[in-house]
Amino acid sequence: MKILISLFTLFFIGNASGALELKEEIVLEEKVDFFEKAVELQVRVDMIQSSKFWNENKELNSMAFVDVLWKKGWDSPASSDQERVRRSLEKININDFELTDKIRLFLLDEKLGRKIAFNSEFMSDLFNKAVSGDLERREIYTLLNYQDSLQNLGFADIFNEVDKKYREDLSLYEGAKNSNKEELTKEELQDLVFHDLDLDDFSRGKYSSKPKIYMLCRHDRNFPCMMVMKDSKNELVKNDDGSVWMQSALGLARKNRAYNVKNGYTPAGVYTIDSVMPEANRRTVFGKYRRLILNFISKSRNEVTTKNLLPESAELSLWWKQAVVARDIGRNLLRIHGTGLRNNNPLSSYYPFVPTSGCIAQKENTYRGVKYKNQRKLLDVMMKASGLKVKYKNEVNLKGLLYVVEVDGAKKEMTRSDVENLLDL
Repeated sequence: MKILISLFTLFFIGNASGALELKEEIVLEEKVDFFEKAVELQVRVDMIQSSKFWNENKELNSMAFVDVLWKKGWDSPASSDQERVRRSLEKININDFELTDKIRLFLLDEKLGRKIAFNSEFMSDLFNKAVSGDLERREIYTLLNYQDSLQNLGFADIFNEVDKKYREDLSLYEGAKNSNKEELTKEELQDLVFHDLDLDDFSRGKYSSKPKIYMLCRHDRNFPCMMVMKDSKNELVKNDDGSVWMQSALGLARKNRAYNVKNGYTPAGVYTIDSVMPEANRRTVFGKYRRLILNFISKSRNEVTTKNLLPESAELSLWWKQAVVARDIGRNLLRIHGTGLRNNNPLSSYYPFVPTSGCIAQKENTYRGVKYKNQRKLLDVMMKASGLKVKYKNEVNLKGLLYVVEVDGAKKEMTRSDVENLLDL
C-alpha cells in the first residue's frame, strides 16, 4: 500500500505541472510511466483498479496499462520482463479492462502460461457484439492484426461475423495493408505538396497559416526519408542561400514492426503537430531538445476530415490509410525527437539514425567529426516558418500539419536530388 501511495505522489501529486492540467496526450505519457513503474515494483494491480484514479478514465487507463504489459511481456525478449508481467497478470481484475484490451491480454496470457482465469463470457461478448454489428474499429483491427494466432484459439466464428458485417472497416484495413504496392506519380506528389489548402474550417482554423511538413519516404523504412516544409504563407521554406530547406528523418521502428501494431514504424498519413512536450526529459532516449507532439486526424464518417486535408487526386490513394488504421487500433504517443542513444553500426542502411518505438527520429550526437542536432534545427526552422521569433518559449506555440508519404519501393535513401526531381524544383 505504501508503494502505491508513493507512486501516485511521484507521478501525479508531485508532478510540477499537475497531471490533471496537462493535455490528454501528455497525461497518457504520464500514465504509461506510472504503469511501467507499477509493473517494475510489482504493485498490487487490483488495488490500482479499485482506485478513483483508475475509474476516472477507465478506457485510457485500460489501454495504457495493457500497452505496458504488452511491451514487457510480448515485445521484450528479457526473461525478467516476462516474469514481472506473469506476476502482474496474476493480480489483475480482468473484468475492469476494455474489450479490445482483453483480446491482447488473452494473447499475452496464452504466451506467458495462462495466469488469468478467462471465462466464456469474454468470447461470448465479442461474438454477440460482432453479430449485432456493434464492434468498434479498435476491436475489429486488433482481431485482424492477430488473426493467425486467434483463429486457432476459438475465434473462427467471430472472424466469420466480422467478414460479413464490417465491409467499410475491412476496406480501410485492406487498403492500408496494400499501400506498400502503391507508387505515386510526380503529378500526384506535386499536387499534394503544392495544393493550396484552405484550413479555415478545419479545427476552428487553429492550423490556418501554420507550417506544413512533407516527409517523403520509401516503402522500406530501413532507408531515411526527406522532409520539406511550407511556411505560414504556403511557400516552400528556403535556406539563406535560396535553396529549398530539406532535412532527413527516419520513420523506422526498432524491431522493424509494421505501422498497424504497437511500436511499429511511423504510419504514413496526415497528422497535426501540436506544440512540444513540457520539457526535454529522458534525454538518453529522446535527446537534448523538446519533442514535437503528433496527433492523428480525428475519426469522421468516410474519413471526410482527413480527405479535406488532401487534394482530390489523393482521396483514392492508399498511403494515408495507414494512419487511419493506426489511430483506430489505438496507437499513440507519436513524436518527432532526437536521441541520446548511438548507432554504432556504420553499415546500417540508416546510419547514423537510431530507430525508435514508432516516432520520427532526427539525427543527434557526433559521428565522424560531425555534430548533429537536427531536432534543434527543425524547431528553429518551424518557428521561423510560423512567423515566430526563434526563442525557447515560442516552441510551445508551434502548430502545423505533417504529411508522411510513402512514394515508392526503391531500396535507397530519399535524397535531396530525389526530392528536387519529384517536385521539379
